[in-house]
Amino acid sequence: MLLEQLKHLDKHFKYRQMAPAGRNWFDVLSGSIPVLVSAPHACMHLRDDHYKLPEEYTGAIAQFLAKTCECHSIAAHFQSDEDPNWQSDGEYKQTIADIVSTHNIKWVIDLHGMTNRYHMGVAIGTMNGKSCNPSSVVPAFTNAGFTLVSVDSLPPRYEGAPSREAQMNMHGNNHLWRNLVVDHPRFTGGLISQTVTRYATEQLGIRAAQIELASINRVVHSSANDEWPYEYMGDEAAIQSTVQALQNLIISAGDDSLKTIRKIHDE
Repeated sequence: MLLEQLKHLDKHFKYRQMAPAGRNWFDVLSGSIPVLVSAPHACMHLRDDHYKLPEEYTGAIAQFLAKTCECHSIAAHFQSDEDPNWQSDGEYKQTIADIVSTHNIKWVIDLHGMTNRYHMGVAIGTMNGKSCNPSSVVPAFTNAGFTLVSVDSLPPRYEGAPSREAQMNMHGNNHLWRNLVVDHPRFTGGLISQTVTRYATEQLGIRAAQIELASINRVVHSSANDEWPYEYMGDEAAIQSTVQALQNLIISAGDDSLKTIRKIHDE
């Protein structure tokens, strides 16, 4: 069962622990198709002298995709003093460059997590079409049951930290997690920040998309802790549809890349 597999993978991530001596803070899985799935914020990470919360289950989803689609993955496994989506360089980005060079990667899919306050399940950032054509990403999600909507059609976001009732409200409004937005002003993929998507596009010259997943679409189970005072469980159908969409995207990107490689070889 998908949810159990994700829980099994997720329990190995050390959200709030630094890597022991001699152990890297991120993990890399190698695959056979030229697509790399990234999850740089899977664990707590330092930005502006402040540790930001982990984007739970993004690492587990990245590794699940690598295992089921035979793509490559890189994901934070321990808490880190590096933020690959904020710093212009660093060990994580250099490793991405090495993976891209070694395995002839053609696509980077950069997974992130957002709260439910935005009333949408998935936000795709393409840098307003600079990192990839939205039409190469959207069908993978609409074919999995998501609906492309405009930012203007969404209700106003919750201000501050959403209450438990507000977070769980999406479960009662089944259509909300299906909302799919491209290049939301807050989630453009890197028009301003030094994101992995921007790095892949501008420095490595390959297509990339930043994909933000709402809590309801990725968190199988999260226990109460000091930062989040109550237990949380995402929606099973939302998580299943999200993973299916990502698998669709990887297969599509991989097929497209392989076709391009074959064409170049034939010429």
